[in-house]
Amino acid sequence: MKHTQFISTVLGILLTGCLSSDPEGIAPSQPAKTTVKMDFYAKPLPEIPLPNDIATRYDPTSPTLRRVNASMVAPTTFEAEARELVDKIDGWGVGQPITIPFTGPLSIESILAGHRDVDYDPSNDVIYLIDITAGSPDVGKHVPLDIGEGNYPVVLEKSEYWKNDPREWTLSLFFDEADEDLDGDGVLDPGEDLNGNGALDPGEDANGNGELDPPEDTDADGVLDVPNYLPGMTAERSDLGGRADALMYFYERETSTLIAQPLIPLRERTTYAVVVTRRLKDAAGDPVGSPYPFINHVGQNEALKDLEKHLPKGLALRDVAFAFSFTTQTVESDFVAVRDGLYGRGIQKHLGQDFPARVKEFYPLFDPTHPDFEGLDSPYLLFGEDFATVYRTVATTFQGRGGNALQRGIDGHYYTDFHAIGSFESPQLFPRKDSNGNTLGYNRQVWPPDLTTTEAPPPTHQPTTVPTPPTRQ
Repeated sequence: MKHTQFISTVLGILLTGCLSSDPEGIAPSQPAKTTVKMDFYAKPLPEIPLPNDIATRYDPTSPTLRRVNASMVAPTTFEAEARELVDKIDGWGVGQPITIPFTGPLSIESILAGHRDVDYDPSNDVIYLIDITAGSPDVGKHVPLDIGEGNYPVVLEKSEYWKNDPREWTLSLFFDEADEDLDGDGVLDPGEDLNGNGALDPGEDANGNGELDPPEDTDADGVLDVPNYLPGMTAERSDLGGRADALMYFYERETSTLIAQPLIPLRERTTYAVVVTRRLKDAAGDPVGSPYPFINHVGQNEALKDLEKHLPKGLALRDVAFAFSFTTQTVESDFVAVRDGLYGRGIQKHLGQDFPARVKEFYPLFDPTHPDFEGLDSPYLLFGEDFATVYRTVATTFQGRGGNALQRGIDGHYYTDFHAIGSFESPQLFPRKDSNGNTLGYNRQVWPPDLTTTEAPPPTHQPTTVPTPPTRQ
């Protein structure tokens, strides 16, 4: 009897486990034709919103308990080594753009209606960035975003392409201006003169069929390019101002990706939520949605559990299309730890002991026996009025300066009392050579991670030469 009861109990436990419900997110999502893209199998890298803690791994030795988890499978050694170093970073950038790809084109008008405000009114924004870290001084605060206001222009101040570059006329390195699928009307229209010769050449009057035909791929990227301009805007190549105003930097048509950027730096080691609302519409005018039955990936339930109480007034979870979270990396704490160490404090205090703050030596700056410097007391001090003559030679010969720019530089040196150049020993916190004495690549010449929690290895002594120009008080 006892044996039968034991078997029944075990079967009950197993059946309970087998019949348990699937994990659920923090709130159900509403059906939508266009959703945020979460394609983990895309190559060469997953197509998901970034920054995103889904793309990190747990590491108990990290100050944030996270490390970026980028694939190290790359086509070149340079990229593989760079990704290896990226995987040591303990979070995401405090000012990096937020990119959100979608499965279809968006209504640009809905984006601008929510974000192109003179006073950055957040009441009708389509996406929000919110500090959700318990104990953070800014928990619950909304970070203002630039989405179409013009604070981060991508127009080049100078374009210096090679003269035979088929895109030498473009204003931006990031977004397309060329229309590779033109109308095929037999007339040289704006944007069709790919080589700038004023004539309609073969391949410049495309057929407008919506497909990438062999002559149309003028940049050989395998994608049918269209101008990344605001709706209804076209521009002549010669109209630089019009093209600059027309160019969108908050949305990429080619990949249906929304791009937002924080207007102020985020706090380090802090978790933020990105909230995409149903105010954001797709090209058909319908609200966008989640790729899941819920408004978030279930792996971020814990981070987003208190999201509802941090939403702006009038917004509920039912108004959220999708939400995700990310944690920022260490930025200033390492610098503070090193600075404290140089003063003999904290975990890096050995730096202050090994590298006391003193000048090792001063270098003579002129020959005191030269007729121009007769009567000067010290060869280690070069006074501003004497250096002005040297500056003129250096600026004209090596810097190509002249006219007003040169004169302003010369005049500035008359406000400098004297120049002195000396050396001191500073800690070299990153290696320059490997164990075999070979010079490391620049990707390997980096500070050790986590200087706030781990004592840096014994640094090498690095002579540092610096000019020290005290000014008249």
